Amino acid sequence: AKSEDELTKPEHRTYSDFRGYGEVRTQVGNGTDGPKLDTRTRYFRGIEGAKVADFEGNEVDDHPAFAGMERAEAEYDDGELISEETTRSPLKGGGWQRTKSERTFDEYGMLASETDHGDTAKTGDETCTTMTYARNTGANILELEASEKTTAGTCADPGELISEERTYYDGSTTLGAAPT
Repeated sequence: AKSEDELTKPEHRTYSDFRGYGEVRTQVGNGTDGPKLDTRTRYFRGIEGAKVADFEGNEVDDHPAFAGMERAEAEYDDGELISEETTRSPLKGGGWQRTKSERTFDEYGMLASETDHGDTAKTGDETCTTMTYARNTGANILELEASEKTTAGTCADPGELISEERTYYDGSTTLGAAPT
């Protein structure tokens, strides 16, 4: 990336700032003492206008705010792809399974709801998980989960209840009561 040194005139600045490696490869094992795992990770480097591709060649624009963030990860077992990112998995016979999640957050930045769309190529495997919290803002206790409820369907159109977990704090019998 081009230097942003304020002591150098803009016309004399060069592409001298190291912005990390675009791809890092980690190998574990040699194949004789267990599996030979090869993990490849691609990173955003924070170079304005550059493109960063995943392992399928899908490119997105890089941005200074993304510097150091992971773009994609693929793991191989003795040369065979066994996983890629958390949003795609290879299917037997070729192709990819794509998944999608949508999250909302409350005023404290905590997870309020998550719609898991499951396999995006089919319908009927969606779930919605909603969370509530037991908070005591005076004592700065903000993150204690009071309930977690999972239903079939999306959060915009929830269906049948799958599971619900409730947590009570400090001997209270009131869900969401402020902990001490």
